[in-house]
Formats: sequence, C-alpha cells, structure tokens
Amino acid sequence: AVHLDMTALLGRHPDDSQLARLMQCRALLSHRRGDRPASEQHALRAVELAERSGPAKTACQAHVLLSFIHLMRLDVTGARTHADAGLHWARRMEAGADRDDVEEGAHISSALVSIRQNRFDEARVALHESLARQRINVSLQREFGALSYLLEIESTLGRYDEVLALNMRLQTLGRSMGKPLDEALNLMRLAEVSEARGEQAAAVRQYEQCLPLFRSVHNRRMEALTLFGLGRAHGELGDVTGALRWHAAAHGLF
Repeated sequence: AVHLDMTALLGRHPDDSQLARLMQCRALLSHRRGDRPASEQHALRAVELAERSGPAKTACQAHVLLSFIHLMRLDVTGARTHADAGLHWARRMEAGADRDDVEEGAHISSALVSIRQNRFDEARVALHESLARQRINVSLQREFGALSYLLEIESTLGRYDEVLALNMRLQTLGRSMGKPLDEALNLMRLAEVSEARGEQAAAVRQYEQCLPLFRSVHNRRMEALTLFGLGRAHGELGDVTGALRWHAAAHGLF
C-alpha cells in the first residue's frame, strides 16, 4: 500500500531517480513473494528509469536481480547480459563503502553466471578475489555467498577434499551468523560428500546433526530429504531395519 501511495505521489510530482528506487524496492518485494513476472517487470522499469536519470546504484542492483531471474529460467545468455551491465553500473558509482558493497554483490552475481556457463576457472578466480576483498571490507553475508559458490564448483568437479574444507568454513561462519538453515544445508552437503566417499557412518552422524536444524526452521522438504539420506546411509551399512524406518518417516512427511 505504501509503495502504491508513493507511485501515485511520484506520478503527480515526477522524479525518475526516486521512481527508479521505488520500482527496485517493488521488484525485490515481488521476488521475495515468489512473483517472478512482477519482479522482472518492476526491475526492468527500474533499469529504464535509473539509466535515464543517473542513480548507478539502483541500475546495478536492478540488473543483478534481473540476472538472477534469467538464471532461474535457465536463460544464461540473458543472465550474462544483466550481470555485465550490473558490473558496469557499479563501477560508475562514487567511491566509498556503499559502492564497495554494491560492486561486491555484482561481482558475486557475475561469478554465479560463470558457474552456470561451466566457466569454473573464471568463476573460481573471481570468488577468491572477492574473499580477499572481504578481509578488508568485512561482510559475513558476502563471504558466505562466495564460499557457497566455491563449494558448488568443487562439488561439481568432484574435488571432495576442497568441498570438505569449504564446508567446515561455511559451518563456522553460518553458526556465527546465527543462520540454522544455512548451517543445516552445509551439513547436508557434507553428508552427501561422505556418502560419495563411501564413509557411511560419518554421513549418518552428519544427517543426524542437520535433522533438528531443519525441524527448527520448519522446513519439511529438507527434513524429508534428510530422512531419506539417513535411510540410504543405513542401508549401505547393512542396517535394513533402520533404513526402512527412516524411509517410512520421510514418506510420512509427503
């Protein structure tokens, strides 16, 4: 309602830069509500207004959001176009902490697109550079994002030692940030790596650790996947009764 009132006000007193910021806010709100078409519509409008009137920060953030939207529908070409445009506008911002944070987000977005293009070496270099900058301009959220994407690269390439090392860093970081869902997701990745390495007993311990975390945030889907993982690992250990019990519990959630 507030956004609609502001839109009406700006309609009576035009200010493209303010309207661009408003459209970007509406794009983010729609995105968080899961309304991707509305989010894209508002972000495109924000880009049009910002590029015409000059607020580089708004243009960058709108392009980064559009890059993510294109990735969600598997349009890597469109995602690359918006990721590059986001970096371009980030570099046009005035120097300062605000620019550093916005530009960092654009760099990580660009690295994610590189991952989806299977340009893993390029993405790895960009993410390590981002982590190096985090030592100066500390942002735990940005660091967490960069480490998560590095983990995705190493996991895709089957480099399990690197995956384990990254997971340990993410676990520590997630715990310090008080993010039980992210902590649980990283534990689950760790369990999957243990399974792939044939270390079923370790996988059982890790699945058991992430189960209460998923329950604490009421994520039934991930709880069910964890229960399936426990059943699978118990089956590999020869515990058929335990495997059946865990699989039955998982099916009970659907």
